[in-house]
Amino acid sequence: MYVMPPLTMQVQIAQPCCIVDIPLALSCYGLGATMMLSRVCRVWLSPTVWAIVDDPGFYLAQDRLVGRLSGIAEGAVDDAARAEVRAVIEQWRRARDDYGLDVREGIFWPAEKLGEAVVPKGCDGAILERLDALAVGLDRRRQNADAVGDVDVLADCARDTAALAAALADERPIVLTTRPDDTAPPDIGSYLSMSRIPCRRLEDLNAMRLLRGAMAPMLVHAGLVDLVASGLLRLTAVSLIAPAAALPSRQTLLLDDDDVDIRWNSERGGETALWEHATAIWYDVP
Repeated sequence: MYVMPPLTMQVQIAQPCCIVDIPLALSCYGLGATMMLSRVCRVWLSPTVWAIVDDPGFYLAQDRLVGRLSGIAEGAVDDAARAEVRAVIEQWRRARDDYGLDVREGIFWPAEKLGEAVVPKGCDGAILERLDALAVGLDRRRQNADAVGDVDVLADCARDTAALAAALADERPIVLTTRPDDTAPPDIGSYLSMSRIPCRRLEDLNAMRLLRGAMAPMLVHAGLVDLVASGLLRLTAVSLIAPAAALPSRQTLLLDDDDVDIRWNSERGGETALWEHATAIWYDVP
């Protein structure tokens, strides 16, 4: 009698996707955490990381940024704090320029030119255009909310991370960041709120249990549990939903300076509409 072998099937599970926000990336544990995460998920970096690496003089002169990254009050920023942040920036520069971070599997980032970007094989090339349109839309929303004053580097960092999260919407990325302290939301949450995009702390215990449970295997396999459990690395996760950003029109993507007026008082508002009905939640990762 012929016996049929047991039927087997393999289910391919999509690899998780996360975005490492600036406050985490440029913390003392940021580069190591990024490389550990890249072993188990697709890790995207905000393009602001390389803007800071390539122009450290400008960014180290921004007391709010240095204070946030070094964990001290803005008014207490001194040469020691700047030296600490400078050392982290130098680690990232060496990782990219001397140790081939751009060819390391699992780590990606956008750039102004496609040739300078590091994207997954088969990645939609329009992601860079979507990213520009989404960033302009956020700037417009914040301008309309009268929340803009002097140069705010922290706001620019949050804008670029939020725009990247929306541009990668089909991958459902989780933004990994840190909070300034136990009483404050993450910087990206404050920025979204100022841009009239709700970003609330997740309070539903059942939903939180599900989300933390889904992230647990990623943290375990990446080897980050020890750091998180010890309190040395205090992670916060942000999930952003921007339904109108999924398929921006071709007209919205035309951001060439020669063809499009993108002044704040321009009548054209397609970029702002990309953020209609957007919402976000954040929660601490224990």
